Amino acid sequence: MLQQLLIKNIALIEDITIDFNNGFNVLTGETGTGKSIIIDALNLVLGERADKELVRNGTYKARVEGVFSIENNKLISNLLDENDIDNEEDMLFIVREISSEGKSVSRINGSLVTLATLKKIADKLADIHGQHEHQLLLNPENHLDFLDGFGGREILQQKDNVRIAYTYYKSCLDKLNGDWGTPEERSDKIEMLEFQINEIEKAEIVIGQEEELLKKAELLKNFDKIKDTLIETSALIGGNALDEIRSGCATFSKISSINDEYSLLHQRLESAFYEIDDISSEIKSIASGVEADPFELEKIEDRLALIKKMYRKYGNSEEEVLKFYDDACEKLDNLINAEQIIEELEKQTEQFRVEYFKQADKLSEIRHDVAINFEDRIKNELSELGMKNACFEVDFTDTKNISPSGYDDVEFLFSANVGEPVRPLSKIISGGELSRFMLALKSIASSDQMLQTMVFDEIDTGISGNAAQVVAQKIAKISKNNQVIAITHLPQIASMADTHFLIKKVSSGDRTKTEISIIDSNDRKREIARLAGGNETILALDRANEIIKSANDFKNSI
Repeated sequence: MLQQLLIKNIALIEDITIDFNNGFNVLTGETGTGKSIIIDALNLVLGERADKELVRNGTYKARVEGVFSIENNKLISNLLDENDIDNEEDMLFIVREISSEGKSVSRINGSLVTLATLKKIADKLADIHGQHEHQLLLNPENHLDFLDGFGGREILQQKDNVRIAYTYYKSCLDKLNGDWGTPEERSDKIEMLEFQINEIEKAEIVIGQEEELLKKAELLKNFDKIKDTLIETSALIGGNALDEIRSGCATFSKISSINDEYSLLHQRLESAFYEIDDISSEIKSIASGVEADPFELEKIEDRLALIKKMYRKYGNSEEEVLKFYDDACEKLDNLINAEQIIEELEKQTEQFRVEYFKQADKLSEIRHDVAINFEDRIKNELSELGMKNACFEVDFTDTKNISPSGYDDVEFLFSANVGEPVRPLSKIISGGELSRFMLALKSIASSDQMLQTMVFDEIDTGISGNAAQVVAQKIAKISKNNQVIAITHLPQIASMADTHFLIKKVSSGDRTKTEISIIDSNDRKREIARLAGGNETILALDRANEIIKSANDFKNSI
């Protein structure tokens, strides 16, 4: 359940905190006050992509925080553990920040998360219905997803089986349809591969050899400089210089026993003498052993040239050349044995195709069974929503096309009136009928899914009168077991609220901002009267009072 939503610097909203309650939370207000901005903010918390245009003008960063109660929600707890996110007891904190430059940061319980991770977890927290879903429903390509969503775990598991079978089949088919060519073409490729493999083998490429050769070449290029420097250094620090240091050490020893300071200096001087003596001896040894093969540098440069040639032909490094070699050997083996491999691939592809259709057939059977229950549930819900004569069917087309989600093609067929044949829903449903149809879908979801929070953004589009009353009653029923948050323009829906928020726009100086507050019974009467189209007359307020009383009577009856 969504307990709190904090919004800062989103569009007209400067800084507001909304404390939501159980049951039915309604948000109303004049057009343009910022009701849709609250839904935009909630969408951000639930993992929708951020638009930098939402950042309030004149500010650099916007921030939205959502606080959810997840008591006894093992699904969410498991998801948090799987993603190494701190699992706060019974609470979930989501923070989303957006900069005016378009950068976005997401955190769950203090841990930085990707947008994909946020979406994965947030999808289990709340469901937002808005105009976007209307468009989804009007597109027949999405109808299969609605049906599969209703089918739940059983369809999900079988879809996974189909996806796995499809992956094996497609992989094998891709190999079978690979660039095998004709026998003559394969012969030409074999000849080329054999040449390439032989050339790389002769080059004897070894990882790390180029680096080692470059170091040797550098030494040989500087041989004279190195030799002269060793001899000169040895002469400077050895001989007379070393004798002078020895004498100095012996001289200083005369006073080394007077105190600790002199004793320590004598020890350091003596150590320095032995260290320099050792260095001098080592330099002499190195100098005497430094000899140069006049042809060695030429050999190294020839070898480096060969390595560079391999790079130009087969890769940009020793590792890439050796990988090319391994791949070439594998390709050569496949081409030499092409006929046998193709024959085996044909057998495997057919086996995987048969397995795919076995799993796809099973998925289709489950979908057909689910569709019967889905049709009945939708028709019952539509009947309760005042569409007693509505007919609804799920029309299947078995395309037999192989895809990761099976071969079924589904379209919803609908008729609102007696005697009218069902036709594609997208072609005949009106705006008001579509709103009620979506509410029917949401009603089913509220009873079949674990989502505790449902959000309706103007579910009242296209409805009025008795239909509005029926929709209001349906939402009130849903809110008995679910937290419902709704933005509405209809007094019938607003009157069913357990908590009523009023949104208004306030101007101060040269700035405008949105404010929100929970309204008491008197302010609520005035707001219901406004929604009903009346001014604050005695008659309008009496009518608002009747609407609220009727709503309370209905809520007490369920």
